Amino acid sequence: MTDGTAAQQLRTLIKQRVQAIAARDAQYLADVQADDVLAYKVLPPLRLRGSNQVAEQTRAWFDGYAHGPGYEVHDLQIEVDGNVGSTAFLYHVTGTCTRVTRSPCGCEPHPSGNAPTAVGRSCTITNQFLGTP
Repeated sequence: MTDGTAAQQLRTLIKQRVQAIAARDAQYLADVQADDVLAYKVLPPLRLRGSNQVAEQTRAWFDGYAHGPGYEVHDLQIEVDGNVGSTAFLYHVTGTCTRVTRSPCGCEPHPSGNAPTAVGRSCTITNQFLGTP
């Protein structure tokens, strides 16, 4: 696989992530992650282990929105070296929360964010780090 092909796979993965969030498809978002993915978040619980925990938090995040979430990716950066690649990006989340209170990150809990990614025959998210300004 060339670096250009791998970079395109990662662009496609991020595009599909945006589409899955728009469709509120927590199962798709879990399926593209390694079974033992390690995710760090800005809101408790701060660390999740495994795609099942991430899927549970993703469903809870979706349930926090009466409308949305809208999810836009900006400034996508892709790095590829052989069969390993990573992505980093800024994202903008919009929507109407079902709760009165909002965190700086949106409607809690908030499982979306940067997705360093392993590249091979198919892309699998192995680590995920989240942040807010």
